[in-house]
Amino acid sequence: MLYEYAVEPKAIGSSWHNFRYLIEKFGFDRGRVISRFPRKWERDVIAAADAADLSDMKREKLVELLSRAKTTARSGRPYDPAAGDWLQNAINQQAVKPFHAIIASENPQAREFIVIAEDADEAHPLMVSQHYILHNRST
Repeated sequence: MLYEYAVEPKAIGSSWHNFRYLIEKFGFDRGRVISRFPRKWERDVIAAADAADLSDMKREKLVELLSRAKTTARSGRPYDPAAGDWLQNAINQQAVKPFHAIIASENPQAREFIVIAEDADEAHPLMVSQHYILHNRST
């Protein structure tokens, strides 16, 4: 079973540490995929990295790893900039066609389906996947 997550471009692209930490949590082999929400999600991650003023070397690594990563899937969900920022759009879509969870840099209304990026470890209830269960059962 694959779980689809909305991952805020700013949350994953704002620092090299966040990018490495989060991108490793996803992949078809891990049972988790990142929704391309909005459709040009990768471009938005790179824009967040540019805004964070990453070094040229780390930015190049981020772009390379992002292009090679087999971690994303098409969302098919509409994104309406007039409806608000990325988080508001993800919350709106959660009500229509839910993600398994939303990973964001903040959770201002303490919604149960939003995971703060720093808390998105393998044992977080919204991050547990069949891969995690099988891996821990065999160890």
